[in-house]
Amino acid sequence: MIVFVHLMAYLLCLVENHQVSVQFENIRTNQGTLLVGVYTNQTQWKLRKPVFEVVLPKTNWKDGKMTAEIPGFGAGVYGIAVLDDTNDNQVVDMGFIFPKEGFGFSNYEHKTWFLPTFDDFDFILPENRQITIKIRYLD
Repeated sequence: MIVFVHLMAYLLCLVENHQVSVQFENIRTNQGTLLVGVYTNQTQWKLRKPVFEVVLPKTNWKDGKMTAEIPGFGAGVYGIAVLDDTNDNQVVDMGFIFPKEGFGFSNYEHKTWFLPTFDDFDFILPENRQITIKIRYLD
């Protein structure tokens, strides 16, 4: 019986596996990588503990834009935060107060000096399989 339950859970995960197409805009350079963090709630976002992360090389970067397909999503609520890690050191390089590198969020154009809440940039799957992220630089 336990084996059957695990098998059914595994098969359900296979059925619920969605891919999200992400259009990145306003990327300054093809140097470095994009660090993508996927969150499912405000607590994860506040602690900067994504449920999974993806490192995207900028191989298809052209004129400040690139598209990537990110697999592995089940149905549910998600939010994506991105860092344009131009020096590829896998951390946010900070100036005196603000990040030196670009950042962005799923379907949310960041225009304030404060970080958004999870609710500002969340989306629901399977309804929203195409996401746009506009990268913002503060320098």
